[in-house]
Amino acid sequence: MVRIDWRYLKERGDYKVDESKNRGFSLVEVDQEYDVKTVLESFYESMKEPVKIINIRREEII
Repeated sequence: MVRIDWRYLKERGDYKVDESKNRGFSLVEVDQEYDVKTVLESFYESMKEPVKIINIRREEII
């Protein structure tokens, strides 16, 4: 699973108070594994406000 950790540029709520908190985005993988490009395209299509990406990583789900 590709996971994107991100924050709004104008953060709010608990995320504004605590800079160590990040939001997460991933696509559910059942029978196929998505590549980073596919996940990034879906991520940017779903964002309505400016964001900054903190980290992109692949996680194994067992």
